[in-house]
Amino acid sequence: MIFVQTSSDNEIKYCHYKPFDKEFGLSKTEEELLQIGFLVEDIPEPKQIEGKSSVMFYTPEQGFWFEYADIPKTPEQIQAEKIDLLENQTAEYMVDLDFRLSNIELGL
Repeated sequence: MIFVQTSSDNEIKYCHYKPFDKEFGLSKTEEELLQIGFLVEDIPEPKQIEGKSSVMFYTPEQGFWFEYADIPKTPEQIQAEKIDLLENQTAEYMVDLDFRLSNIELGL
């Protein structure tokens, strides 16, 4: 059995995979644990979605489910995106400038 505790909004806040272990357990009876949480057979794994983090929830009626949230970008990622944008804009300006200079040389 696995012991899980949830917050008031059913988000999993604590898991213990060996709650009844003599050495590493929680030193509580099943009844005591059921007063503060739930005992479950297994816990599902979340889907791995790039750029998202998972938050696990549980209720006895609905079982387990996950909600996914965007992972905030690091300052390095934001800076790299800005550099890419500036490089692309510079390349576009260079093409436009080259086109204008060609037209001037041709007298257009």
